[in-house]
Amino acid sequence: MMLVLKVILGVLIALLLLFYVGRWWVRRWFRNKVGQTMAAVGCMDPRDQQPARISLSAIDAQVPVGPAAEAAWSQCHALGFRALGDFQVESGGPGRLRAAAHKAIGIGLALHWADDADDGNPAAVHFAVLALTGGNRLLAIRNDPDETALDAAGIRWRVDPAATPSSALALLSAEVAGQTLRALDAPLFRAVYERAFAARADQRLARAPQRADFDARIATLPQAPDAAARERA
Repeated sequence: MMLVLKVILGVLIALLLLFYVGRWWVRRWFRNKVGQTMAAVGCMDPRDQQPARISLSAIDAQVPVGPAAEAAWSQCHALGFRALGDFQVESGGPGRLRAAAHKAIGIGLALHWADDADDGNPAAVHFAVLALTGGNRLLAIRNDPDETALDAAGIRWRVDPAATPSSALALLSAEVAGQTLRALDAPLFRAVYERAFAARADQRLARAPQRADFDARIATLPQAPDAAARERA
């Protein structure tokens, strides 16, 4: 009888050990898979997730905006920009854009904010200061680091994450000094902005991904724990 009890106890202990070892292995395997997936996602360039085209649909300017977008617009308004209209960015994910033109000089402003800007996230608000010359060449400075720069015959779109509306306005004003600029109204602004997005998207899609691009993004990712630390986890 005692022998039977010992055998049963041994089997129960073995099953219990098997359960805990199995749970540990499954959790370790799952953590590794999640880590690999997150690393792969981190290697993706946000620009590759953007659409090839966008369209701007006019919306009621009275629709309230979040505090981050309102604060950004207050700064731009103080610089002399006046609103031309608000637009919903279609085909490009959720987001809104306010088109504006400077009251004294022919320079425009695109203030873009995503839905999470309503939560007061200033990083979700970006701008582009732009000018359209008499020869229909578009000059622009944008502060979104995930944007694509382009310097071609009809467009010069620069990306400067450190730019502010004030610094971008000063730089572009000096660049177009003495040139004839086209006056921007809402329909022209919409056409110019959609055309500029299409031109940058075409350049991005025409360029095959490079190994150096992936290596550069991998280098910015947080370092994974070493094997010993994973074993202890």
